[in-house]
Amino acid sequence: MNQQDMRLPRVSTRFSKNNRPATDKGARRSSRSTALESLEPRWCPSTVPVTFNIPADVAAMGVYAEVSGTLTASYTNNQNQVLASGTLVFYDSSIGDYNTATSSSALTFELSGNGATINLPNTLITGGQIVIGVGSAPPVSYSSGSISTPSATNDPNYWGLFEYAITSGGLDIDLSEVDQVGFPFTITTTPSAPTPADAGVGITQDRDTLFSLYSQYITAQGTGAALFDEAISAESPYRILAPQHLIEGTQAPVTNSVTYSANGNLTIGDTYYYWVTATDASGETTVSNVQQAVPYNDSQNGSNTPMATVDLTWSASPGATGYNIYRSQTNDPTTAGLVGSSTTTSYSDTGTTPGVAPPTNSYTYNALNAYFNPAINSFFSHYTAAGSFTINRDGFTFTGQVDTNYQTEGHTYTVLELTSTSLPSQTFLVFEPYFSSNTNIAGAPPAPSWMPHADQSPAAMIMANDGVFNDGGYEPGVDAGTLSDLENSIVSAFNRGIADTFTIAPNNWAAEPSLNSVTATAGSGIPAGTYYYVITATNTFGETTTSIERAATTTSTNGQVTLSWTPEDGPTQGDADGPTQYNIYRSLTSGSGYQLVGTALNDGVNPAITYIDSAATGTAQTPPMYYAPNSTSNWYAGFLHQNSTTNPTSGVSINGLAYGYPYDDQGGDSTNFQANFTAVQINLMPWSTTPSPSHNPTNPSDIEILAQPTSGVLGATNSITFETVNDQGLPYGATVRIQFVEAEQLHTYTVTTDQVTGIGTFTFKNFEVGGNIIELDFNDNSIPQFSDMFIVFVGFLPGTDALNFSSIGQTVNVSALGQNALPATDVPASTYTSWANAVPWMPVDGAINSFGGVTRIDSLETGPLGLFQQLGRGGHGTAPVEELPPKSDEYESGAAQALLDLDEILDDIARAMDTKAAQAKSQAGRVTQTGPAKKF
Repeated sequence: MNQQDMRLPRVSTRFSKNNRPATDKGARRSSRSTALESLEPRWCPSTVPVTFNIPADVAAMGVYAEVSGTLTASYTNNQNQVLASGTLVFYDSSIGDYNTATSSSALTFELSGNGATINLPNTLITGGQIVIGVGSAPPVSYSSGSISTPSATNDPNYWGLFEYAITSGGLDIDLSEVDQVGFPFTITTTPSAPTPADAGVGITQDRDTLFSLYSQYITAQGTGAALFDEAISAESPYRILAPQHLIEGTQAPVTNSVTYSANGNLTIGDTYYYWVTATDASGETTVSNVQQAVPYNDSQNGSNTPMATVDLTWSASPGATGYNIYRSQTNDPTTAGLVGSSTTTSYSDTGTTPGVAPPTNSYTYNALNAYFNPAINSFFSHYTAAGSFTINRDGFTFTGQVDTNYQTEGHTYTVLELTSTSLPSQTFLVFEPYFSSNTNIAGAPPAPSWMPHADQSPAAMIMANDGVFNDGGYEPGVDAGTLSDLENSIVSAFNRGIADTFTIAPNNWAAEPSLNSVTATAGSGIPAGTYYYVITATNTFGETTTSIERAATTTSTNGQVTLSWTPEDGPTQGDADGPTQYNIYRSLTSGSGYQLVGTALNDGVNPAITYIDSAATGTAQTPPMYYAPNSTSNWYAGFLHQNSTTNPTSGVSINGLAYGYPYDDQGGDSTNFQANFTAVQINLMPWSTTPSPSHNPTNPSDIEILAQPTSGVLGATNSITFETVNDQGLPYGATVRIQFVEAEQLHTYTVTTDQVTGIGTFTFKNFEVGGNIIELDFNDNSIPQFSDMFIVFVGFLPGTDALNFSSIGQTVNVSALGQNALPATDVPASTYTSWANAVPWMPVDGAINSFGGVTRIDSLETGPLGLFQQLGRGGHGTAPVEELPPKSDEYESGAAQALLDLDEILDDIARAMDTKAAQAKSQAGRVTQTGPAKKF
């Protein structure tokens, strides 16, 4: 089956491999890609009902879904709309059928509860996804002809997904945990899928147990695996995060807007650029986003004060023990120098001389970046010494050698060169993944110019199957599909911990046999008990890795167990590389401790397909295994492959089938299956061991104001932005009542917040002079939220004699104010020749915002504008030190009149605030609010 890209927007750009041979089993996907599996277009004979089985505690949180894909045949929906082949469609719950996806489509819908069913239409479709959200709608969106999948990082949502296609073979399903595990669920079918997915696929533990088992599993692997425990804390509580997302890209903090403070030695008017890095015991990240700062002169208490200190803040980085701050006067981090360090998330730069430059990558910050380095070194060193490398792929036999002096683009690299006599003009290169762009290894060359994602660390390239292991579509002059499949085999062996286990030949990395069943009966020499079996095959390359584990329980004191497996031709049946025998291993412990108990020769006319185990004891021989103890493996993927069928207590996935890293289908371990089903069941597992519904997801619980009103200009457009959440503290769309508490009138409006984000914005015009407060509530007995006070004034308008005042938070552009701006300081007017070098006017009592720089046009001690200086001398947060001048005809209009009314306005505001505070206190005394106030 071929895989094609359906490009979808996500937080980071992702890529996938293409042109997969049709003989390969399962789907293969890269976590650097949002491409969904593309299958051969074939006809599905009937509509497929998909039923959601939802436990009580999950149903109480609310379950949502999104279904979408691309038509591979023309389809007419139940609204008589003809949808052409190639149309991106979504399941429109309002019509119960596919519809064309657009930017206005309601992509997600809430399921009605346990037993909710959707019917997938009987039309050919490819590249389909079903995304499930718990507690809130899954975060998907339409953009530029594609539908996104959720991001695994920085996403406060619980979600899971799987891919589907409808073909002539029926429904093709592929369950994935490549990026994350948000919550466990399984997929089963009627009738059952073919072996080995006959019992379904997916995770069988409840969510609380699953998360607990992950930490226990990582601990059991020893100190070398301890780094993978970050996966459960990095995105807590929303998911177990795949390790490549822990380390790919930058782990640097995100900086906030700068502020300024007095003193310091930075130059007034100069532009400075700042970056922040995170540090830990291992090293340092690359730089954050850039922040620009321009120190300025401020007017404080009637004096000109240099604001020559830049104050920075930033978000915390997971695992950081400190932060470094870098500064430059050009917007280029390579020109920046260290100006200070902090153990908190803030720093004030007074003008320290810059020092060393920041790192160019995050290689040293997280030890997980170098986790696979010993295995990489061992792999390339072994095949350098051995002199050859042989592997069969895509029907060709490839041989090669390691070249430690490969020259290209003027640099020297270590590469594995593979050639085949069947492809005489092709040389396939697998680069050693050490470059100056992704490590700090001395002498490492720059990555070739065509290398994708050369900034990913060596471990990220392995766990994401990317970079040097996914360059088939980038390296010039080679067959992309063949190179991708070679790289796929090699990187999968790294993930599974066998690339540097040289007793396993590359041809046997993914050649394990299929053990279909084990059956216990009475009548031989095995004591009563439960036994766990795996088989391997031996061939001209050596022994393969183990099959799926199967278990049998004997009840007789003298029992026996019959094993059966899928037959394979051996040399005497015409397959020169086929198995010569099968090795049968048994253990009393699920997942480990296997001992050889017998062999089945694969000779004669018919291949061996069964074995009867009647031995009381085994030998000391143990099998080659994926994720063997003490190996260097991707332990996140290893955890997901723990077999819950044979070990319900600590196992994870049905029959150990999982898709824990990109292209995890090598050797038949994929969760992909296809058949003509009459029904499909999606079975969500409980959230906890003891279900106890305690929250109502349809109950809006809290309102948080995200952005306050900023404008105080009469008639100007103003707004307030807020978020509503449900009882789980998750975003939830709700109708909010907006009430204005003003000097003269009460005005009421309603706003419905976004269903997915819970965010709403109310935009209005300032229509009433005086003090204003906005009250937000759910029009019930919930505790209301109040905006900050903002004051609407009449004032001098630019170019007129009319007054124009600003309120909290507004910054006024000086050039727009022109020569009618308010005066700035007592400094003689000759000091300021234009608005460009003016300084801000100070606020009064924190209620009137300073302008972003204004021009002095009149003496502050004389003339009608002198009264502003009287107010200004009071300083920030203090009452004016002088009374306003008495009311007179001279000041009946314009500035004087507005200011003479200020005392009355402030009194109105105080009374309104007191009244609302009393109401809120009274309501708080009789209303109990359930659930957390906020999701963070």
